[in-house]
Amino acid sequence: MCGSKFAHKSGSEHDSLASGQVTKRASGCTRTFDTLTNKDVYNFVEIPAKVSGGWDQLYSELRQIKIPKNFETDQISILISFIVETNGEINGLRTNLNDTTLHNELLKCLRKFEWKPGECKGIKVPTKLVLSIKS
Repeated sequence: MCGSKFAHKSGSEHDSLASGQVTKRASGCTRTFDTLTNKDVYNFVEIPAKVSGGWDQLYSELRQIKIPKNFETDQISILISFIVETNGEINGLRTNLNDTTLHNELLKCLRKFEWKPGECKGIKVPTKLVLSIKS
């Protein structure tokens, strides 16, 4: 995946709400009901969730995963969203691809790292992150 671009977002600027989700804004933090995990998660927080080792190390690991290119355009375009729980576990992984093998590889990669959840008013909260991979 040489030349792939990675970006991460923690905030409502990149999130779209699925049917049945309700967004609530409290003190600078945005909370949404997640229908996959059936609980409230935060899309925007005062202190963003972090990955141990930094984003560059995570992206280096993600580059090792074989992600299929679009046959017509010979490019990769994938969105990965997941929740960093208050205990640092990863749940609620979603991608814009319908590939179980890739899903499992991404989840395995994300779980290799220690995660620190985002915070609102000094309290750890389940935080939704979105990664974008393009080539």
